[in-house]
Amino acid sequence: MVAGLSEAGATFDLNVQPSGQYTAILILNTQSQTEVGQMEVSGNEITLRPTIPPSAEAKMGTFSTNANGFEGDGVTQFDANEDGTPESAQAHFRFVSDAP
Repeated sequence: MVAGLSEAGATFDLNVQPSGQYTAILILNTQSQTEVGQMEVSGNEITLRPTIPPSAEAKMGTFSTNANGFEGDGVTQFDANEDGTPESAQAHFRFVSDAP
């Protein structure tokens, strides 16, 4: 299944502090997923080590930057069919700056 979550009305907020602590919130329809943890960057590789929820596994991916922001790819899990069980998924994120 290929799903463009932003086209489906999803919102994704990512807040990363200078310490590397991050909070990620994905909202789609009636689903809301929040993850808090530590982000580590080495070269163009990024690792997210969640502490909340406590059962979440670390996620690794790659990213690249450009004049407008950055893009990233990695493996994640998402309950695409809303049966209560997250399925493996490939994630592609494009972050753009809204600063003037």
